[in-house]
Amino acid sequence: MAASNRYRHKEERIEIQEVRLKGAHDVVKLKSSPTLLIGKYWHTIRMLDLYVVFHTLWDSFAFEVPRGEGLRTDIGMVYRGAQFSIEVDLGTEDIKKLVIPKIELYRQYAKPGEKVIFVMTDEFSNREDDPELREEKIAKRVTKRGAELLDYLESELLGNFVTVTRLSNFLKYPLGNILNSPKDGRVTLDDLWSDSLSLRQ
Repeated sequence: MAASNRYRHKEERIEIQEVRLKGAHDVVKLKSSPTLLIGKYWHTIRMLDLYVVFHTLWDSFAFEVPRGEGLRTDIGMVYRGAQFSIEVDLGTEDIKKLVIPKIELYRQYAKPGEKVIFVMTDEFSNREDDPELREEKIAKRVTKRGAELLDYLESELLGNFVTVTRLSNFLKYPLGNILNSPKDGRVTLDDLWSDSLSLRQ
């Protein structure tokens, strides 16, 4: 693939970045783009997974969007005219020290009617050799983190401003009733769009 670079324009030339992580694949990237940091490999791959699913549904879609002092959105998406911010959660950040302060920043910088979706990845850890045991551990971790986050959102009376879902559900049923709201229970992207519309009028 990279051998055919001589037939490409300079800005379209590619290279293969080797990734030495268990369960990972090497990355094909433009030569002019920055090297993917190995520590952010899974985070970036999960954002790209979401891009693949949503690329026919969104009006616009951007990665790593600066929003204000101390806040950078993983994915900024406009869906049917409404602004959504998507945060990919690998389960590596402490909820009280890092996730809740990020929500507070969203409360400060969000546009009228904007919605925030925390996507809890349930496919991150490859350290456990037994696949069934790995799945069980990941499911427990994601359920616990999601419940902890929803408890906080409910205590703050945030309505449908922030919702939580599992990555596997969001990838399989992007428009399905799979977003957990502290106010309305299970909701869809279109429910959030409708709520956003009422807040913007």
